[in-house]
Amino acid sequence: MSNECNTPGSPDRQEDRPRLCIVGPSHVVRWEHLLAIGSLPPPGCEVSFVHSTGAPLWDREVFEATADVAARTDSRIVLIIGDFRFGNSIVRDNLQPRYGDLFSGYSHITSELIGARSDLEVRLRAEYALLLWRKTYGERLRMVYWTQAMRSVVDGLAGKHLNPQGVSTHPLWPLDRYARTGDPIVPDLSAVLQRRPERYAKLIVDNDLHPSAIGYSLLEKLGLDMPFAEAIERAERESQGRLMACLAEAAREPIMIIGEGGSLAPFTAHFSAADLQLLERAQILLRPELSMSCFEDALRVGIRKVTVVTNRGPHQPDPAAKGLKELGETLALLAPFEISILPLQAIDSALGTTPKKRMDLQAEGVGEVADWLEQQARLTCRLAVRAEVFSDSELPHWFQPHPKSQLTPLGAYGILLCLLQGQDLQPARVNSRARAIIRGY
Repeated sequence: MSNECNTPGSPDRQEDRPRLCIVGPSHVVRWEHLLAIGSLPPPGCEVSFVHSTGAPLWDREVFEATADVAARTDSRIVLIIGDFRFGNSIVRDNLQPRYGDLFSGYSHITSELIGARSDLEVRLRAEYALLLWRKTYGERLRMVYWTQAMRSVVDGLAGKHLNPQGVSTHPLWPLDRYARTGDPIVPDLSAVLQRRPERYAKLIVDNDLHPSAIGYSLLEKLGLDMPFAEAIERAERESQGRLMACLAEAAREPIMIIGEGGSLAPFTAHFSAADLQLLERAQILLRPELSMSCFEDALRVGIRKVTVVTNRGPHQPDPAAKGLKELGETLALLAPFEISILPLQAIDSALGTTPKKRMDLQAEGVGEVADWLEQQARLTCRLAVRAEVFSDSELPHWFQPHPKSQLTPLGAYGILLCLLQGQDLQPARVNSRARAIIRGY
């Protein structure tokens, strides 16, 4: 849970910046993991991490582990605030929320306990805990209301919990109550309430509000007291710089990448709207849904190379959703195009990133996907994925250890490089380039 890895910052950064001790739930677990595998740029200062997936703000182990780091270093404590409902099973114990209470053994959200009364109880418990964090660390603390801010973004996109002015008014976590301008301990995130939410959608990669690469960059900058407007502008600019480096590394062969049934979302989540515009200008077209109009668009701009990303595969329990063979037969009729199929979710499943497999590589699942790809070599073209490639220790770094087939930033850049360079999915050959782009070398 607690891991003080003391990740060094980039050597060309200012050395007088404070150390950061970053505390939080699975958002922080992922942050440390992505840094460890080179899927995020090195931080701008020395960092340590204290985390526990699904832990509430009043978790005793997290609080004590943070206190241990704080006692031994001069780190600034950056608390990433998750869902107030974490640990809501405590309502079963009929314990009255009180200031100063810390507990062990409660985590995640028990869905059957969600309700107006229990939600208010756990929010009160969380607010008491935040008072304790504030009293303990004073001006050394930064409290980032990430979940509250990103929930406002998601609600804005969905048109939920909005007042007549279009401002988020979520009953459980009204952001305008927490993002208080002028409080040095609380970075002001109220900008997400004042502008169109589309700009901020790129800061997260899923419905659990886990940060994207841009989101993590923003969080680090907020921890270093950079104002929100400047922080997000710099994070976006750095992202575009990495994308331009990627395009410069790759062959500029025009290509269209099409997602079937939402399968492109884990990929595009790592690119901002400005990033996607850069791709379009380089004749790299991304289309979220498979339709004949996609191929008509490709013909119109002279693109013959097409990759279809799909969630179909042998891992699907519904026979109708397996359908790789049927998809291949359909695409084979589109003679003018050089078409490859990328069964992203099937690869992820074969790697064991589902909860059932727990990252345990299983030869049977690997072989099933690899055999299909070998048999369909004409369709998969230069994306032939062989069994030995699946066992490559680098390929799992392309996926989050999460049941939703989410790509890491390294995976997004690695796959893009493979597609643009016409290479097999051989991570060892492209990961060094992808990491170099991410790290800014």
